[in-house]
Amino acid sequence: MYKQLWRTLLGLTMCMTLSGGTAIAQVNLFYNPDLGTLPEAQGFTRYEESGFPATVVGGGVLHTFAQTVPAATQYWYNNSSPLDFSTTSYSLEATLYVISSNYIFPLGDGTQRSGYYLWAIDAAGRSVAVGIASDGITINTDAGFAPDNGVPFTSFNTTDTFHTYHLLIANGVVSLFIDGTLFATTPVGGAVIPSEANYVRFGDATGLGVSEIELRLFQFQQAEEAVGGSVRGFRPRRARCINRTTGQSVVIELAGTPSWDCEAAGLVVNPGDRIHIGVNGRVE
Repeated sequence: MYKQLWRTLLGLTMCMTLSGGTAIAQVNLFYNPDLGTLPEAQGFTRYEESGFPATVVGGGVLHTFAQTVPAATQYWYNNSSPLDFSTTSYSLEATLYVISSNYIFPLGDGTQRSGYYLWAIDAAGRSVAVGIASDGITINTDAGFAPDNGVPFTSFNTTDTFHTYHLLIANGVVSLFIDGTLFATTPVGGAVIPSEANYVRFGDATGLGVSEIELRLFQFQQAEEAVGGSVRGFRPRRARCINRTTGQSVVIELAGTPSWDCEAAGLVVNPGDRIHIGVNGRVE
């Protein structure tokens, strides 16, 4: 559903009304283990080197196991659709349970690797790679996975239960939400991997990490226009999104992040709903 928005900025509050419409998604890659088939039966291609136990689909999850030989790689990808992070917004969502996934730093060249990746690269070679380890998350937008690029290793327990990782690439900003809560943001980087244009992949994509994962859902699609906003001229601390029609309210801790997505944070909206957004912060 396409959402046409009107927004009035008055002080630090915004109001909007949603109206219905229709849009054709140009990119929609979807893997659902509930269908009982592997990703290659649902539009993805498997890349796998020797050394991996057989992947299992059952009980609504894709269960991948750690490799038994060093530096083996296993992931699924689709590169059939042209992507452009500079003009179009994209949403990557994955629900997974980390049984184990390591984090390696430093490698011999001073870079870092995680055991599991959610990764997208556009036609120009702009890259966004979310590394998921048992005890933390990284986001790299460079080619070499430098530890100080993007979002450095940030502690998070990925092994306690299934978590939903929602990556939004929009307006030059990469935002990662975990279970509806904003986790981290970083700018979209430059063209760093043009040789791997339009690749969307998930799995043990570097071969240096080791992981065992249960995946419940993977989806990558062109994002609808988000119910959210951005500010300039001051450092925002918190945004509060209120659906005046339903009474639902969500609070997003921004900690200086200049943009936010109310829907990714859990706000449910429908055409005709009246939305109010308030932001507070400090002028720098």
